[in-house]
Amino acid sequence: MDRSTNLFIDVESMHWQESPHPGVLRKPLEREAAEHGWVTSVVKYLPGASFHGHEHPKGEEILVLDGTFSDENGHYPAGSYLRNPPGSSHVPFSDHGCVLFVKLNQMQASDTTQLALPLLEQSWTQLSEGVTELELYTHNDERVSLVSVDAGASLPLAAQDFGEELFLLKGNIKIGERFMRAFSWIRMARDQVAGHAQHDCLLWRKTGSLGRYFTDAPTSA
Repeated sequence: MDRSTNLFIDVESMHWQESPHPGVLRKPLEREAAEHGWVTSVVKYLPGASFHGHEHPKGEEILVLDGTFSDENGHYPAGSYLRNPPGSSHVPFSDHGCVLFVKLNQMQASDTTQLALPLLEQSWTQLSEGVTELELYTHNDERVSLVSVDAGASLPLAAQDFGEELFLLKGNIKIGERFMRAFSWIRMARDQVAGHAQHDCLLWRKTGSLGRYFTDAPTSA
């Protein structure tokens, strides 16, 4: 939870952990408290698994990595990007199983947008040679996107004092002296470095949201 330091996690090498809900497994990447507070994790629903209805006091952000995730509002296949704002509630389940990248209790109170975005229907923007971007969402200083980096191309990282997060969905990328493979999560602080793609890469990227917390001590629940 020390957001002022860089963090590199090879999610693929982690073991799944049981959750309090049968059929729901998880790999916690950062966690403020045992079952609440600020959380970033990869979550797996086994076929037929479900959660009881619950509220997200400070919001929930989901990227569907595999399978189909569902709640009472609809069904969201792999590639869907969801945002449930602070105070929202739902009853999630998965008939056939799914894997999710999930961020809990990290939204600003002013962020009231409910979003269910099918990514395959969106258009990409060229950023530089070999680098294209699909913007997913912006709110104040927070910006979320998908970035595609061709093999051999470079992606500047943490070029401002607000930090950024990356979840490598496909490919291999070198950041500083570290080689990161698919299903790695990276949290960068103030260092200004570049990522060099070893193979074609696809990354989920969030910028601007960490700066608000650099001086905050994690709160215990």
